[in-house]
Amino acid sequence: MGLASSELILGAQLVVSFFAGVVGVALWAHTREPSWVFVVLGILFQYISLMLDLLDRLGVIQLNAWLWQGIPWLRLTFAVLPMLLVAVGLIFALRSYFKP
Repeated sequence: MGLASSELILGAQLVVSFFAGVVGVALWAHTREPSWVFVVLGILFQYISLMLDLLDRLGVIQLNAWLWQGIPWLRLTFAVLPMLLVAVGLIFALRSYFKP
């Protein structure tokens, strides 16, 4: 993969996750169910993660600069947090589905 194709992929990810974030916030405004709130937060944190990756590529910030025992904790946090929030939202949805 060349540099241009990785930039194209990052740009496409930014556009799609921005659209998902806008739709998610619109959904959030209409429902206050914890399951949807966590799913929307996961989408928003995915967008933040992509923005941080873009800023890192442009040299504005360095995500690998903040190390904890040799692990870049900021990069790790934003790599894991979006799917973790979506998983928590799905757990809340399952709990509400199986309520007696």
